[in-house]
Amino acid sequence: MCTPMNDDADNREAGAELLTLLAAAYGVRNGFDPISKQVARRALGHRPGYFEGFAVALILSSLAGEPSVVERLRQGLGHVPDFREVLLARLYFLKPPAARAALIDQVVAEVISALKVT
Repeated sequence: MCTPMNDDADNREAGAELLTLLAAAYGVRNGFDPISKQVARRALGHRPGYFEGFAVALILSSLAGEPSVVERLRQGLGHVPDFREVLLARLYFLKPPAARAALIDQVVAEVISALKVT
């Protein structure tokens, strides 16, 4: 089971808030795996394969670990500047490299869309 990567109590609270809001938006139980699966299905438009699902979980986990993530996403500020660069490096297993950037954009856009519902 995947869990969000967090460094301190404030980040854990922000991550928990994000997951709670996403669970409510998708109508699933509040747990990382069901939420990650819903984000993946909606962002990709199909049931993800192993590598795609793992990549979406990694992106969502990284988002949940960002400070003040819910406020930033709701205000349209997006993610912290180095978020994308770090994830591009972590998603090295996705080929071609353009697929990495596209997947990050799709997942972030899906999360922002879901947050607008709540």
